[in-house]
Amino acid sequence: MRHLLGARSCGGGGQENVCGCTAQKKECSAGVECGVEPDDCGGTISCGSCTAPEVCGGRGVEKTCGIPAAARECSDGWCWEYPLPHGYSFQGAHFRAPDDGWAVGEDGFIQHWDGTRWTRVASGTLNTLRDVHALSPTDVWTVGEGGTVLHSTTGGAFAPVSSGTTRDLKSVWASGPSDVWAVGASAPCGATGAAASRAWTRPRRRT
Repeated sequence: MRHLLGARSCGGGGQENVCGCTAQKKECSAGVECGVEPDDCGGTISCGSCTAPEVCGGRGVEKTCGIPAAARECSDGWCWEYPLPHGYSFQGAHFRAPDDGWAVGEDGFIQHWDGTRWTRVASGTLNTLRDVHALSPTDVWTVGEGGTVLHSTTGGAFAPVSSGTTRDLKSVWASGPSDVWAVGASAPCGATGAAASRAWTRPRRRT
């Protein structure tokens, strides 16, 4: 004798001598956004999938979409909900290789691209950053409002460098570790020599 699964019965589907289900579930339960649910007849029904970067169960709630805690953008106990993954506007970017890219923007936001995904990098400032330039995977400069200059010597967290100005800096470029230039609101400045990571000098304006 055959075992009838769930609510299936002989003739249950309306066809004589054929196993069928009289009350097969066609839709997912209210509030379910992804995954599968049983159809009450021994099978399952699909409840859809999530749009990246959200994943099913990402917030710890089964069958709902969310970004995993490890991938969410949070600050001081607040996390971005919309837009996702965050709403920071970008002001500048520089790619020195397909697997080594940088982007900077408002509130001191810095991201690094490793060829697979973006990762946030600590800047230590809330000033808007306008531009970024990478000499190598471990030597990166970024500049921004209020004369902000930041330097990373590890490819990780950035440290401040005094620029000697409080005017907004809008672009940065370097030909080498000891030759770095930044320009901005009527305040060009540059760093030359071995002290490039410690001091900036303003070139004389030609008349």
